Amino acid sequence: MEWITFTTFGSNSAIGAFGAGDQMRVGEDMAKHLVDDVGCAVRGQFKARDLQPAEAEPVAKPSAGLNVPELKAALEAKGITAPDGAKKAELAALLDGAA
Repeated sequence: MEWITFTTFGSNSAIGAFGAGDQMRVGEDMAKHLVDDVGCAVRGQFKARDLQPAEAEPVAKPSAGLNVPELKAALEAKGITAPDGAKKAELAALLDGAA
């Protein structure tokens, strides 16, 4: 048997739901699966203050995936007039800065 500490939220059909910081004693095969294969836990038993929080997913910029007409419409919706002849990157920067 081996102690593991979960680093994320999830569930498993054999052990049920778990959350970051939850700890459990599991067999060596299950520990290998959760730590090495899935990556949702670390080996060992830790106090909550010893764990590092998972990095947050990067948040997409408001301009992500928009074409020039969509960028102009989004700027207009925010009350920003797009400069004549502005390139896509300039429009994106304006929109992202207004968010």
